[in-house]
Order: sequence, then C-alpha cells, then structure tokens
Amino acid sequence: MPPLLAREIGLLRTIAAHLERRPLPFGTLTQELLRTERLGHVRESAGGITAIRMPGHRAFTELTDCLLDRLPAMERGAIYADIQTELFNFIEDYIGQEPSTVGSKDAETLVAHFEKWFSDKTSPRRVFVPCVISRTPAPRFEIGPVTFEFIDRVTTSDFCPHGGGDAAVDRYGFDALVQWMRERDADWLACVPLDGCEQKRAEEIAELAVDLVIVALQLAAPYLNTRTMTRLDARRGTSQKRTLSEAHGYHNAGWTRKEPGMAIGQSFAPRS
Repeated sequence: MPPLLAREIGLLRTIAAHLERRPLPFGTLTQELLRTERLGHVRESAGGITAIRMPGHRAFTELTDCLLDRLPAMERGAIYADIQTELFNFIEDYIGQEPSTVGSKDAETLVAHFEKWFSDKTSPRRVFVPCVISRTPAPRFEIGPVTFEFIDRVTTSDFCPHGGGDAAVDRYGFDALVQWMRERDADWLACVPLDGCEQKRAEEIAELAVDLVIVALQLAAPYLNTRTMTRLDARRGTSQKRTLSEAHGYHNAGWTRKEPGMAIGQSFAPRS
C-alpha cells in the first residue's frame, strides 16, 4: 500500500462499509428521521435514497479535507459544498462493494477525478460587482486589481460585450444588470479579474475584494461621507441579486430573488 495514499484508501474503505441505498421513506426526510436512522450524508432520488450511515459520515468529511490538503488550489478556488456534492457522486459507485477490495487504484482514481473536475471548472474570468460609491460622474479608477467604471460609460467600455452573435446574447444580461443598477441608484460597476476559481467561488472572492476596497476608501476619506459606500446587493432592503462574470469571451449572467419567505410557496396558509 503506497504510504502517500494510505489515508485515502482507509477513508474510502470506511465509507464503502457504511454506504447504502434504501427505498424512499414514508413521508419527508427530516433531521429527526436522519437521527433516528443514524444516517449522515443523504441524497434523495426517484429510486430511493443513497445514504452514508453515521459511522462513515466522519470519514466522508475527512476525505473531503484530505482532497483539499492534496489539491490546495481547489481549496481556494471551489465551494466546499460543491466539492462534497461531487465526492458523493464519486463514492456512489462503491455501494455494495466489499471494503477490503478498495485499494491504491481507487485512491489514484479519486485524486485524478478531482484534479480534472476542478480543472474543467476553472478559467480566467472577470466578475462585475455593482456598487454604491457616489452619484458624481468621474473617470475610471483602479484600486489594486479592482477597476471601477461610472455607470454612464459602462455600456461603451471594455466591460461590456460588443458585436453580434454570442456577444449580442451576452449583452442582454449585461444590459439587465445596468438597468438594475439605475433602478437601485448604484452608479459604479466594479470589475475584478480572477483566475483559478470556479464561477461561484470567483463571485465570492470578487465581492470580498470589493468590500475591502470600499473599506479602504472609507478609512482614507471618512470626511467625504464614505460611510454609506457599499456593494449594491449588500444594502439592506434589496429584493434581488444579479451576478455577471466573463470567461473565454462569454458572459454568464445570474439572477436571484432575495425577498424573505419566497421559499414557502403559494400553498402556504397560516392557521388562524
């Protein structure tokens, strides 16, 4: 057994020993049901549930951390929950396998799988973050890697896709973002270039970078009423969030509603 893979092999064997597929339980999966049945990580599908019993749940978490130790770039550039989701996809193949048959080949395949998975998700990209900085027009400025453009020049700048074909499709998402900024009195768009991150993680890091820049502005010039500077979607009372990033010349636009109670659904009726 190669010593460098011994930890992965042991954890895979523990998971295989406590991995099972069951019919869907009667009713809804609840935390109480999971505790009663001593189930850890669970995935529900049309054919039933795939679950790791509690003795293997810790091994699942440790294997996730083991992968992050082995692939530090993935720790920085991917969302932890997404890594665990992909790991669960990988280990489902071990249902019914005799744990003692898990060996170095399995561990090597695991590491290679995540190297490729992370590589496929990462690419150089720019993340665009609407900000409330000031209402006064001013030239583009940069603080560290973050570039700020005033809203009146955004659509003619190199931030915005130009031309026909795919650019025209990308332009729709960009125009929607700018319109949202106008409706919410956000007059500056920040652009943060990032590499080595998948999209959701890039958005998180970009927002953090913009927050740090805004704090620097507030500390440098508190006398200019900088206290209320912020990212647009960090303001209290916002009802939606739009995201925009660009990689390989293509733009990816996202939209999320943030009103409280949206997840309850139309069928909800409080008791009188």
